[in-house]
Amino acid sequence: MGTENNKYPEFDYSAEELSAYAFSVGTFIISLKGGKMTNFSPKDVESFKKWLTKHKVRDISVDDGVSKHVREELPDKKIKRK
Repeated sequence: MGTENNKYPEFDYSAEELSAYAFSVGTFIISLKGGKMTNFSPKDVESFKKWLTKHKVRDISVDDGVSKHVREELPDKKIKRK
């Protein structure tokens, strides 16, 4: 993928810097690969979400980052997937 598509207009980070995101009340809360967090309220929510998906940024409402194998190994089974 060319560098022309790795930045979203008015967003300070490239796709390669992003780890995961959550969305709530018009704002994306984004985890960066370096461990920091940021937020972004785009003018076009659907366009930004499509851009994140295109760049394979993990949506924590779909994939919380805990594998099924780890979940099965937990003795108290407190972590549940929606």
